[in-house]
Amino acid sequence: MVDARDYQTSKVKFLAKRVISLVLRPFRQPILRSFDRLMKRYRHHNTERICSLCSQYSFEKQVMPKTVYGTPTAHRFEDTELYLPENPEAYLTTLFGEDYMTVPPVEKRRSGFDIYVKLEDQ
Repeated sequence: MVDARDYQTSKVKFLAKRVISLVLRPFRQPILRSFDRLMKRYRHHNTERICSLCSQYSFEKQVMPKTVYGTPTAHRFEDTELYLPENPEAYLTTLFGEDYMTVPPVEKRRSGFDIYVKLEDQ
């Protein structure tokens, strides 16, 4: 495996995230159950707008008309089945703008994601 992370982000920041991750590891399941209960608390309320609480994007971007999410539909992506919003185009437009299919120039791309690439035997 090769770590393809963008190392231009601070090594201190990476180390801090790693330490926090290790400290919280024993509490992972209780934290996830707590988040799950919180997200389900208002599921029966009648509302026109909803928000995904488990996202890297801001609250302002995530609040969308309920019709965007609609009834999630399972779609296969390579060897994984994922649930997508009923209206994926509206979802992507809300998060990324009208030109969401255009790859941004290198200098405007987000970095800092943990990406690991499995290399074939060399």
